[in-house]
Amino acid sequence: VRTAAPSIDGDTHNLVVSYASEDTEEYNAIADRLREIKRNNPDLIYVYTLFGPKPGEILFAVDIGIGDDHTEFGYEYEPDEAVLGALAGNPSVTPGFVSDEWGTFITACAPIRDSSGRMVGVLAGDLDARDVVARERVMLIQAAATVVVVLACTIAASALLAARTVRPLLNVAEMVRDIAEGEGDLTRRLDAASSDEIGSLASWFNAFVSGLQSMVTAMKQTSSAVAETAQGLSAASNEVASASQQIAQSTAEVAQGAQAQRDRKSVV
Repeated sequence: VRTAAPSIDGDTHNLVVSYASEDTEEYNAIADRLREIKRNNPDLIYVYTLFGPKPGEILFAVDIGIGDDHTEFGYEYEPDEAVLGALAGNPSVTPGFVSDEWGTFITACAPIRDSSGRMVGVLAGDLDARDVVARERVMLIQAAATVVVVLACTIAASALLAARTVRPLLNVAEMVRDIAEGEGDLTRRLDAASSDEIGSLASWFNAFVSGLQSMVTAMKQTSSAVAETAQGLSAASNEVASASQQIAQSTAEVAQGAQAQRDRKSVV
C-alpha cells in the first residue's frame, strides 16, 4: 500500500471528493487504478480510498467492492490507528486485527497527495485475518524447520569435532597406560599429521616414546654385557676354587711325607 499510494492521482481524487458522485470519469479512473493495485497484490481482500472532510470525520471515497462488498461514496468509516496515522502523513498498519461488519482484518494505509504535495486522502488495503494467520503459521513452520536443520548440523559438527579431538587423546592415554603397566609397544607411534594442538601433542609424545625406546634398548645392551661379565667372573671363581683345592691337597701330601721321614728317623 505504501508503494502503491504515489500511483494514485491526488488531483483526480480531489475531483471525486468534490463531485461526491460515483458516476464520473474521475471516480472510474481511480477505481481502475485500485483494481490494478489489487491485481498486483492478490493478498489484499479490499482496496479503497478515504478522505476526511473535517476533523474527526472519515468517509469512504472510492471502493471497488462488488455487491454487498461495495461501500458507497460518503459512507462513514470508523477510524483506526492505521487510518489516523496515514491522515497524519505517515504510512501505517493496524497493530493487530480489526473487526467490522465485513470481517476481521489487518489494515494498511498510506497518504494520497496531490500535485502540490498536499495530503488529500488515504489509500487503504485490508488483509484477511485468516490469510495472515495462515501465513504466520507457514513462517513459524519454516522457522522451526530451519532451527531443526541448524540444530542437527550443529550436533553433527560437534560430534565430528569431538571425535577428531577426543580420539587422539584416548590414543595417548592408552599408550601411556600400556607403558605404565609394562606392556607398551615402544615401536608404535601416534598420527601427528595435523597442525593443531592435538598434532603437536602427538609429535612430542612420539619424541618421548622414541627417547624411552632408545633408553630401554641401551639398558638391555648394558644388562647383556653385565650378564656376560658375571658369567666370566663365575668361571674364574670356579677355577680359583679348583686350584686352591689342588694346592691344599699338595700341601697335605707334603706334610704327610715330612711326617713319615720324621717317624723313620725316630725308629733308627
